[in-house]
Amino acid sequence: MGKLLARRYQFIKVLDTDELGRTYLVVDIHSPQHPKCVVKQIRLPPNSSPTRSSILSRLEKTSELLKKLGQHDQIPRLITSFAQINQFYLVQEFIRGHPLTDELIPGDPLTENQVISLLNELLNLLVFVHKQGAVLGNLKPSTIIRRQGDDKLVLTTWGIIHQLSLQIAQSFHKLAPNPPNPTFVDHSSKPFPEPLHVNRDLSALGIIAIQAMTGLSVSDLAELKQANQGQPETSAWQAYTQVSPELAAILEKMVHDDHQNRYHQARTVLADLSRIPERNTVTQFSLPSLPDINPAIATVTYPSRQFKPWVILTAIGLVGIMALVLAYTLRLPQRLMAQYFLHQGKTVETRHGASLQEQQQQPEAAIDYYSQAITYQPQNATAYYYRGKIYANQGKTQSALADLTQAIQLNPQNADAYYQRGNLRLELGDRQGAKADYTQVLQRDPNFTPAWVNRGQIQADLGHEQAAINDYTQAIQLKPNLVTAYLKRCRSRSNLGNQKGAIDDCTTAINLRPNQALAYQNRGLARQRRGDSRGAITDYTVAIQLNPEAADAYYNRGVARQEIEDTLGAIADYTQAIERNPDYALAYYERGLAQAQLGNRLAAINDLQQAAQLCRNLGKLDCYEAAQSQLSRVTPSPN
Repeated sequence: MGKLLARRYQFIKVLDTDELGRTYLVVDIHSPQHPKCVVKQIRLPPNSSPTRSSILSRLEKTSELLKKLGQHDQIPRLITSFAQINQFYLVQEFIRGHPLTDELIPGDPLTENQVISLLNELLNLLVFVHKQGAVLGNLKPSTIIRRQGDDKLVLTTWGIIHQLSLQIAQSFHKLAPNPPNPTFVDHSSKPFPEPLHVNRDLSALGIIAIQAMTGLSVSDLAELKQANQGQPETSAWQAYTQVSPELAAILEKMVHDDHQNRYHQARTVLADLSRIPERNTVTQFSLPSLPDINPAIATVTYPSRQFKPWVILTAIGLVGIMALVLAYTLRLPQRLMAQYFLHQGKTVETRHGASLQEQQQQPEAAIDYYSQAITYQPQNATAYYYRGKIYANQGKTQSALADLTQAIQLNPQNADAYYQRGNLRLELGDRQGAKADYTQVLQRDPNFTPAWVNRGQIQADLGHEQAAINDYTQAIQLKPNLVTAYLKRCRSRSNLGNQKGAIDDCTTAINLRPNQALAYQNRGLARQRRGDSRGAITDYTVAIQLNPEAADAYYNRGVARQEIEDTLGAIADYTQAIERNPDYALAYYERGLAQAQLGNRLAAINDLQQAAQLCRNLGKLDCYEAAQSQLSRVTPSPN
């Protein structure tokens, strides 16, 4: 971008890249003070494409929504939007500050009063957002900015744009079926965006609050949940923090597994929070036992007692001072000192038997050791690699990327460093960068199975289904029992029209893991696409038996039942899907058509109106127009 964009925006740097375009930091040279702006570029189909006008209409509607949202002081303003050649541009205000990620430090939890204050500020913002008919859909600490100057929290709206980009990607790659067709489910890669509900934002905010209360990372919370799955007791996270019963109940409801039991309005959460009396909370931590210094040098032990959170870092600092003194006294080479600290970092990182509170301190302790190793030996690629992995686990993505990149520069043959960096790039939405890293992995280690699978997933996301199949096939040759690779190849083969091959792959996945509901559901879709509606119904039924809460399986079976003219059975399935997901627009749409087919005009009108409303709320123009068209057919004309 050497030229000025729209004759006024001067390019500074690329912030992000995906298959549909880039995000730039620019400066507005025509405005006073030359303010910085963020520009989102979205690639458009050519003028000859039948989807271009529909996509432009969606983009214009989204622009209007972003303008409304930007009227709030704590949401970035949409300055302008415009189409230029085959690109569409959204220009937003640049917010100076730091992401909330920087404040949620693992092992350093906030007090209850601090968390309540955080919730109050963000919930008031969500009240405004939801009132405009918008759902952010991608709320996480990295999308919340602490603004420089007034310290207010600012909600970015990239989640809304991201959802629209996914819909446009589907128009390009034809990954998703049209509204009347069943949906192909692959929750591991989420190629099809799920309908957005207001309570998704509330649930995401609840998770952020729990992170803040416990000092645990999202991955730690997920492990706790998995380990305690099916237990009737209170959620495991409450054991790792001091939280009042009132706030615990609110957070539990915000993140409830069943979205029907969650909060459905931000105002309701605010009202419940207002009833909690203010408390003076104190969080205490036990000092983890420090790893033993090399016995040839010294041994340090500590009595068992309570310490403040900073004590362990101070203690490690003292160890560092001792090491400096010993290094000078014994004239130890820099390389040996670096190896010593590298060993200590690995030791503290892999300690077993520590309490969770102690474990919360271990990553920072390991980081301190690796940092000291780097101080003694700046060319120590291993120290950068291990420190980068810890940063990645902590969600400090930029620090992790910097360390892993340095590790690669110092040791270009480290395939795992490329793999870890590829995972981070994929997490950031940089598919091309991730793909390049996975390719580097495979050039160095052709037997690195996860890299074949991950690169295949990116190929599929970019619409390169045959390339994806080739990668999955390589993974299967290396690990013939890899269920994930068969499931993903099943999907790609089905998308290319090879339903027999897809059925074979899903069948293999079922044979390897008979309780895999997703395999039955995807095989059912392949059978349905092949014209075997009854076989599809059989598979969907098994999928439902294995996972009775799968709304998509009921919906798909409903469509298959309509194909064999079992209209009543189809209506029953759509009803089951709606009970599990009250915002399932396609289920309302199909049930409305089925009701009309039976002559139940009022029921059909109610369902189609609900479908139209949900589609409009989600910004799905095609779905909305289809529902409106069917409504006009079943609604009686005025006399």
